[in-house]
Amino acid sequence: MSAKVRRFQGAEIVFHWAQALPILALLVTGGMLLVRRALGLHGPAQAALAWWHKAFAGGLGLVACLALTLSLAADNWRPLWRTLGECLRWRPADFVWLLKAPVKLIWPRLPMPPAGRFNPGQKLNLLLQALLLIGFLVTGV
Repeated sequence: MSAKVRRFQGAEIVFHWAQALPILALLVTGGMLLVRRALGLHGPAQAALAWWHKAFAGGLGLVACLALTLSLAADNWRPLWRTLGECLRWRPADFVWLLKAPVKLIWPRLPMPPAGRFNPGQKLNLLLQALLLIGFLVTGV
């Protein structure tokens, strides 16, 4: 029987889902709004969908702030900041990893530089998600 290693703490899991659920709801409502607009459908359903989309957007900010506040109040904030710090710390080997990753799909035996808790692809994903979230919030307002 193999031992399991817990990769994320409770505050990190709560923060993740506090972001993921509203983002999924925004994806669904935004997609529905886009399709309805492309089909030229208007009316009460479109207005209601737009209201829900805006409500989920507000909920995203609110739930994220609430998760951070609760994690600070519960003194569980350190794992969140440790995770953020790890994702913002880039080494030269991380850039080599990013260059080698697509080649490894074709040549699986290609040795990769060691990665820490988060590989450079995951770090890049976090940064892009943060930038997109800021961009969506700014353009949405």
